[in-house]
Amino acid sequence: MNVREWLFRKFLKNFGVVEKNSIYRSGQPGWIRRAIIYYFYPFKSVINLAWAPNTDCQDNDEKIFCTKRGIKYCSFLWGAGGPISKEEMLKAYELMIKLDKPIWVHCEGGKDRTGGLIAFWKKQQGYSFDNIFEDFEVHKYPAWRWIGLLFEE
Repeated sequence: MNVREWLFRKFLKNFGVVEKNSIYRSGQPGWIRRAIIYYFYPFKSVINLAWAPNTDCQDNDEKIFCTKRGIKYCSFLWGAGGPISKEEMLKAYELMIKLDKPIWVHCEGGKDRTGGLIAFWKKQQGYSFDNIFEDFEVHKYPAWRWIGLLFEE
């Protein structure tokens, strides 16, 4: 990990490059950090895994930010402990395949929901478990339910 990647992860809410020019990940930053991420990594699509517009004002602000820039915005209302269902996980995975790249995937802290979905995506793409668990070491381990999904067929 280079200095820039380390700084971005520390100061931009667990930010990371999953696949260069294709998929980025983080927790949900405020408007200043979001603008910094967009400046350095101009994404075309967003997947928000912690959609809660009635209790989190950042969600509405983020959606407006995306709408003004023609960025596709998708959201899921998942808890940190795991997705609502395997079908919901597959919907999010399919979006990661179909949406215009680059995609920015995030939840509130960038660990559980984001880490779980990124790990699931990596498994489906043929990444090794070593690579997936190295990601967990960098961005922190998600809740056990997310890890368990990696071993389901």
